[in-house]
Amino acid sequence: ESDIWSEVVARHPWGTHVMVLANGDGVRTTLCQPAGERWSERKLIREGNKYKPSSSSLRILIRRPAPQSATSLPEPLVVREAGLEDRFVVAGSCLYLHGPIPKPSQW
Repeated sequence: ESDIWSEVVARHPWGTHVMVLANGDGVRTTLCQPAGERWSERKLIREGNKYKPSSSSLRILIRRPAPQSATSLPEPLVVREAGLEDRFVVAGSCLYLHGPIPKPSQW
């Protein structure tokens, strides 16, 4: 996890001062110095099979596997039955979704 803190979270502002990881740790971004340091614990709330940060100003880091080659792409992240304000974690996946999710026509 410390590599994620220093190599991913600490290198970007991410639109928040704290990025929440799957274990609930809140890690400082470049907007909250010193970047890459733990800000707090237990910042991930689980409600059934849904997850959200403990504060609306926090963001959750969503990770995806890297492509196997330069020409192959990972399976697209499909968000079904998620509201525009929902926050969620995709287990085992390195992606951060920033901003609103466009509403697909089937919603």
